[in-house]
Amino acid sequence: MDVADPERLWAIVGLVALVSILVHGLTVTPAMRWLDHWKGRDPDAIGQSQ
Repeated sequence: MDVADPERLWAIVGLVALVSILVHGLTVTPAMRWLDHWKGRDPDAIGQSQ
């Protein structure tokens, strides 16, 4: 593929990957807590079998 500005393309791809990693990392805990609450589980219970 012939790209007019490959450095800019790689910069954009890298930025998108970085933002994706940050967003997924910051949202995984609230999302899993919501899913546990929705399924009636207590994520903070110690020794609770599922």
